Amino acid sequence: MRSEALGYAFRFLARNGDVADGLAAAGCLLETLRRMAFTGRCEFYRKDDLVYPAHVVGLGLAYPARSGPPFVPDGAWWDAFVSNLNDLCTADGRIHIIMHNCEFTRVRAMRLTLVAGGAIAFESGAPTAVLADDEGSLFQLVATEAMSRRIRTRRTRLPRRAR
Repeated sequence: MRSEALGYAFRFLARNGDVADGLAAAGCLLETLRRMAFTGRCEFYRKDDLVYPAHVVGLGLAYPARSGPPFVPDGAWWDAFVSNLNDLCTADGRIHIIMHNCEFTRVRAMRLTLVAGGAIAFESGAPTAVLADDEGSLFQLVATEAMSRRIRTRRTRLPRRAR
């Protein structure tokens, strides 16, 4: 992913005031990508804020090259993404987004200020492959679990042999 690509940084806070639940944040982000039918590469960045009890998460998104100019998410796309994410966090009940601390950012800035948390390929909202491995990443953990569930549900039962 090019370092000048536009990304988005989110700040999550636990409803009880403790450091936000990283698994809940990762699950909500993954479900939002599914709802948005995202296809492409998603780079995940993270950091626990030691001053303010929050979990900072950055997403960098790259779309595959197609004929013609590549799709670049605009403000309206990100507004829909944030709205979906906010709804999911509210429904989850463990975390919420601190909206006034979320912002557009460049992948270059996330690479300098946050910790890389892996990269996942998506097809129509479903995670399909790990592109940059980070075994400590909660986002990668949630995405690989979703991939294994998808593989298990796609298996079909073979017909029984006639006796």
